[in-house]
Amino acid sequence: MKCFFQIFLLIISALLLISCQPSLDKILAEKKLVPVEIRYEVGDDGHDIFRLIVKQTGNRFYAEETQTDNFSWPQKTAYLKNDSLTEAQINDLRIYLLTASMIPGKCDEVASVTQLTRIIYSKGEIFSDGACDWKDKDYFELRNSLFNLQE
Repeated sequence: MKCFFQIFLLIISALLLISCQPSLDKILAEKKLVPVEIRYEVGDDGHDIFRLIVKQTGNRFYAEETQTDNFSWPQKTAYLKNDSLTEAQINDLRIYLLTASMIPGKCDEVASVTQLTRIIYSKGEIFSDGACDWKDKDYFELRNSLFNLQE
């Protein structure tokens, strides 16, 4: 009986913790774009590491990305910035985050290529490892949208 009671308390505690933390779906559905950091790493012998940060100042949203190329010697770093995201770009970010929230944490690898995505937002974190199916809403699609790139 004592063991049953302990398990019951654990279950109730876990449910309370989950229910007290707003989900990403709820935050985005309420049109609240939270400050978010996306770290994307891709490569095999050497890795490209992308760090994208989106923040809000007043009514203005902006995005900054740092790309570190570990293939080259010496290591190269590139920097992109958009000081004023449009509503369409903000919507693309929302779609990316919603898609990410549905991706499993671990997907199959394709050959020897590593793909890691870690999304950190104010109430939690999303992590995926492997060649996940992003339904054409992957990191590079988001990057192209936020920084008006034609790749």
